[in-house]
Amino acid sequence: MLNTLKQKLVQSGTHGGPDLEHSWSHQVRFDTAQIHLLKPGSLIEERVPSSYPCQLDAADFATNQAQASQLRRTLHSRITIASTLWQYRQPRWYKHQHEPFTLVTAIWGVEKLKRSLVEPTSTALAQYLKDDYQHHFNDQGGHNWQIRQKAIAYCATREYLSEPARVEAYYQQLVNGEANPAHLAQVLADYGDYIDSAVNADAAHVPTLFEEVTMGAMPWVRFEWGYHGFRPDNLYYASPLDTGHLLLLDFSFNRLLPDTDQYWLERAREDAAKVVTGTTVQRLALPQD
Repeated sequence: MLNTLKQKLVQSGTHGGPDLEHSWSHQVRFDTAQIHLLKPGSLIEERVPSSYPCQLDAADFATNQAQASQLRRTLHSRITIASTLWQYRQPRWYKHQHEPFTLVTAIWGVEKLKRSLVEPTSTALAQYLKDDYQHHFNDQGGHNWQIRQKAIAYCATREYLSEPARVEAYYQQLVNGEANPAHLAQVLADYGDYIDSAVNADAAHVPTLFEEVTMGAMPWVRFEWGYHGFRPDNLYYASPLDTGHLLLLDFSFNRLLPDTDQYWLERAREDAAKVVTGTTVQRLALPQD
């Protein structure tokens, strides 16, 4: 009862969020699409609007404007078009006054898809994202697959005290499909539980929920990322620009005080939704097919 009351008091006293009052408008032309966004004011020194790109096309992804996104976005090529920063702070009577609960970084970007969509719809994009995460992490050669093979290689070389050189050599045999099948079967029989435990501790949690939502008459796919799956580190809104590119809003949560999600996370989700409604895409040409 007391914990519930405290949680409600802290939630009601938490302040901060995006500076919607000082938002400014920015437009970016991408091929035959015009991206309109309202960017809230930022905690950090503001870049002038002219320093953000105003025009992009598919050819720009072959230049140094494009950067590889991080593991959580499966290394898609991305060009950033805007960003902002806000915070959520604890009530003035809260015991840790020296730090906010969290900082939220919002980044707008255009990403190049690894393969073309069947059609530029949120349904097709949701399926693409689900398949891409599965392939990048769990399929053969993927991030989690590699973690499992390294755990197997470690156990397979226990008789040599798992010397790094021997572990690496056995790992390469697994990657190349050259490991002795009988020996491998015995390793899995002897160390299966240990391997599963090691993989569960180190593997990335793959998003499974990709929600199709409409925000401000704009179709989006909403999903969250957390490496171990028990809490979100990023909230994403993605929308197809064409069959080969998507518009992405990436809300990143940088926690400064531990175990405080119950005070600010739901509010952060609500505020992110408000920010998303300020982003729209106008088509400047009719489809050719």
